[in-house]
Amino acid sequence: LVRSILDIRDALGGAIKDLSVKPTSELTFKRFRALWNDHRVNRLEYYLSDLERLVYSADLLPRPASDLPSAFLAAQDRIRERVGLLRDEIQKALSVLNARYQEFVAARYKSWVASDSPEVWLTSQFLRRCVKPDWDPQSEKAVVFVFDGMRYDIWEELVRPVFEDRMEAIADYPATSLLPSETHISRKAIFAGTFPDSFDTRRSEDALLKEAMQREFGYSGDVEVVSPDGAGTGETVRYRAGNIEFLIFELCDSELHGIRVKTPPDGRCVPNRPLAFIYKQHIKDIIDTEVMAIIRNLEPDTKVFVVADHGFGVVSRERIWLDLRWLNEPNDCFYLNAWLRQSLSNVGAPRRVLDNVIEFPVNDLRMPDTGEVYDRATKQSWEKRFESIIFPKTGYALARPRANFNPDAFSHGGISIQEMLIPMLAMRVKTPEEGLLVIGPIAGPTELIEGEEAEFKMLVRLADSCKHKELRIEAQAVYQHKESTPALPSLVQYISASEGDVSFRFVPYAADASDEERKTGTMERTLRFSVTYHEAQRMVRKTRSIRFSVHLDSEKIVRRVPAHLGKILGLTPRSMK
Repeated sequence: LVRSILDIRDALGGAIKDLSVKPTSELTFKRFRALWNDHRVNRLEYYLSDLERLVYSADLLPRPASDLPSAFLAAQDRIRERVGLLRDEIQKALSVLNARYQEFVAARYKSWVASDSPEVWLTSQFLRRCVKPDWDPQSEKAVVFVFDGMRYDIWEELVRPVFEDRMEAIADYPATSLLPSETHISRKAIFAGTFPDSFDTRRSEDALLKEAMQREFGYSGDVEVVSPDGAGTGETVRYRAGNIEFLIFELCDSELHGIRVKTPPDGRCVPNRPLAFIYKQHIKDIIDTEVMAIIRNLEPDTKVFVVADHGFGVVSRERIWLDLRWLNEPNDCFYLNAWLRQSLSNVGAPRRVLDNVIEFPVNDLRMPDTGEVYDRATKQSWEKRFESIIFPKTGYALARPRANFNPDAFSHGGISIQEMLIPMLAMRVKTPEEGLLVIGPIAGPTELIEGEEAEFKMLVRLADSCKHKELRIEAQAVYQHKESTPALPSLVQYISASEGDVSFRFVPYAADASDEERKTGTMERTLRFSVTYHEAQRMVRKTRSIRFSVHLDSEKIVRRVPAHLGKILGLTPRSMK
């Protein structure tokens, strides 16, 4: 886990150096997205949360602390201190990254809203630019998964593997939430298929969807509200419109609201429920159970679309106080955005506010410039007017006039990579053993003795409809347990009319057996075969796996230090030099 964090940290550090010298005009959404996803920077907060939970809660000591010399406790304290320093370093780097991203969004967002940008897809364009090109409403069934608050680390770590096991990706779009990145704005824009200045954000999603389906697909039928199957844990509602179903899950958003911040005795400011706990104990369980149950029942060739309305980020404790006169009412100020009845220049805002917020005219965001409010005291409605919306810069949060400032640990509605970058994909449910190549199960020994050579084979053949072709395949086998495990060389083969085998022969590397495995005398490994080939100008990968065990030699002494260390220390007997 530490190695993964350090590798990603180094990639982030190099990218920040590059971004810091580029003018804003040279920054691109593609560059930020590649850093966030391809270099796995989106995982850093989750991985750090997991690591901190381990070093503070896991039993790292071989015996009770009272039975050990003080050096053991000192080492444990040093580990925790180093992890804390690592966390602070990475949080600082992420803040620098977000500061540059905010500058980029401030310069480009207006152009994204003005017309269809080839650079980025917005949630308001989901139906028209994602669903419409990849779905035939007359002949194909489709399912849309809308995950409220699912930021990219949840998608990549927990959800994507479940989907890709049974589906293939058709298109993966560079997408972003609308601003402000709020549920009633960005999620409703998904169903409305347009920007909030063109629809009433108080209307129900099914009503908005009915109009959008008529406009985009010529569908004139009803949008049914369907009850989820079973208990529907994590799922809020389903809509059905002809051949397409919309499933909305709030497993991410609802669970991450209301998490307070606490301060342990060591002075750290931490969420009272860490991300790693929420992800593993709550979100993962729903995905593996309820979401997986839906996926299992999808028919082959069903089109599947995945989208999130926004992500979430950490809320800063550094306040920017707003004047009550700038607002129609105090409730127009949130921690990560505020709706002003006049622009900051017109109200004469102080320099501290001007320097630490980003302001957009309401029309540039395509947000409604009016809003109706019902006054319970007078039992009358009155109209609010908005001129601009402001967002705090990285490291700040907005404070409502004469109100207690106590934000949750995480929230959304602002401008950050964590909140804005979202998954938006078109996929297709695969049919069993479809395509040019058919692969069989792996055949080979399930039990071996240490030092024994093993051979594992997998049958491969062309599909019956493709017997006249010749296909180039690349096969790989992986059973690595540690980085020190020697990698098996890949194979390139050509498959024609006759079937053949993909075969790997090797001696399992027993030197990376753990101490526990040495004690029990058996180590277990999973061997995975993967075969890749090109089909219709796309890369296809098929995999199989098999478990095998190796009975270890209990008489064998395993040297846990480098072989040359004895010579360095002068401890090697003279007769053995």
